[in-house]
Amino acid sequence: MDILEVLASHVLTGQQIALGAEAAIYSVRYLGVPLVVKYRYPRRYMNPVLAEELINRRTRLEAKIMEKAASNGVCVPRLLVAAISKGMLVMEKLEGTRLDNVLSSIYPSLEKAYNLSSLFVKIGKSLALLHKANIVHGDFTVSNVIVDSSDRNFPCIIDFGLSRFSGDVEDRAMDLRVFLKSIESSFPRYLGFINKAVLEGYSIIASSFYKEVVARLKDMELRGRYVEERRKN
Repeated sequence: MDILEVLASHVLTGQQIALGAEAAIYSVRYLGVPLVVKYRYPRRYMNPVLAEELINRRTRLEAKIMEKAASNGVCVPRLLVAAISKGMLVMEKLEGTRLDNVLSSIYPSLEKAYNLSSLFVKIGKSLALLHKANIVHGDFTVSNVIVDSSDRNFPCIIDFGLSRFSGDVEDRAMDLRVFLKSIESSFPRYLGFINKAVLEGYSIIASSFYKEVVARLKDMELRGRYVEERRKN
């Protein structure tokens, strides 16, 4: 039995750790090595041929993006197998804690949060490295950053299921906005210093496009406030 058959058997037995709109995530062991398997399942309401084409296309794109991100210095799970026809990606299991859980464990202590300032500078750098490689994440939230268990100042980025290749300033600004909104909604006390630290790190790498992205980010924030005020009235 080859690795794909073994991993497929784990999928069938339901060792599921997360379920998304179009994929399920499984934690498995193969020859004693902990792995993560992402499996895109066909949607029942879709035409089977169209569903297969969509799954193949998105699986192939995610694999390409993960490989390009890694080659451009971003910490992502190491991709081991890309079984495109099966809608399956096999990757290393990162040893760490999701950023939202890290922040939940210390909230609302500002003193403890300030100790993580360098982590957020590195998160800004990581996002800028993605953008410099013309990759937009598409769902850059506190749930999609893993903090290394041996170094609380080292972030890794996960879940590239909504990612795509784009150098558009609006797409880049949206990644920043989504991340900062995820902080604001769950950890509003930390928003100010995290915003500053993330943009500091982003500016170090993204010097050639930093100003236009931040300008667009501010424009988005103004548009968001305008919409909120209209709803109130």
